[in-house]
Order: sequence, then C-alpha cells, then structure tokens
Amino acid sequence: MHVFVTGATGWVGSAVVEDLIGGGHTVSGLCRSIDKAPKLSAMGATLVEGSLDDLDLLRDNAVQADAVVHTAFNHDFSKFLESAEQDRKVIEAIGEALQAKAAPLVTSVYRLALKSGVTEPVYHAVADESVPFKTFAEAIGMALGLPVEPRPASTSAALQTWWEPTCQRRAHRLAQ
Repeated sequence: MHVFVTGATGWVGSAVVEDLIGGGHTVSGLCRSIDKAPKLSAMGATLVEGSLDDLDLLRDNAVQADAVVHTAFNHDFSKFLESAEQDRKVIEAIGEALQAKAAPLVTSVYRLALKSGVTEPVYHAVADESVPFKTFAEAIGMALGLPVEPRPASTSAALQTWWEPTCQRRAHRLAQ
C-alpha cells in the first residue's frame, strides 16, 4: 500500500514513516524543510517538498496514495487557534481528495486502521469516545520507554484548558 504521510520528518511522523516502511508499505512524505530531506530518503521514503499551506500539493499527493496519515501540526502554541484552523483546512482538503476513491485519512491509530482493512473514510482516535485518553498516553509512553503517571488536577489545568475543547471540536467536526 502506498501511504502519504504529512509531517514525515517530525518527531511522530518520522516514527510513522519508519514503521510503515518496516511493514512493507511505500511512503511519500511531506517535508517543509529541505534540510531534513536526507533523513526521509535514508528511511526509504519519497520526498514531497512543501507545507501545510499548499492545499493543492496535499490534494495531489492524497489522490496518488492508497491512504494518508496526517501527523503534521504547527506547534507554535502562541498561534494555536490559527494552527487549529490550518489543520482543519488540511484535513478537509485531503479528505475531499480521498473521498472519491474511498481511501482513508488516518489522523491517529494509523497502524490499527491500515491493518484492519481501511473500511472507514476517516479514522481519528480522539473522536472515538470509547477509547479513554489515558490509553493514548500509556501507548505513547510505552513506545517511548517513558513512565506515564497521574498528575494532580492543579498541574494539568493549563493543558486541559486548551486540549479538551480541541478534542471536542475535532470530534464534533468529524461526526458531521
């Protein structure tokens, strides 16, 4: 299966690319910085130079792929609302491109979705209320060899302030 990965040279995206290639998939990866291209090529992926602002490029690569895993996000939290809006536009553009060919857009749980036979047009674990958020934290921690520990509400209030509404908005949009 040919998979287009956004954020392919990022912290999460590079792990996704490596995992997909290791699983026998071919990968083309969006890379906004040409300086990171050698890393992507060394993993065996095809470079797609561009940014999340180039919606036509994203659509074109989505049409050429059997599936898309979207891991890119602008993590400048001083511009969080703008970044969230950019993410919405990216997901819509890729989703529209994939809709005609019934190919999946995977924004989380990519490996499970691809192994399961890609029967849904969009997979997004945050929108699946049956999966507790703690499950994601534990899976990420285990994969990175990091402990996952509960924190008192007082230390997580700032994170909750922006994270929960974001998840709720995204889940609502995906359900429409």
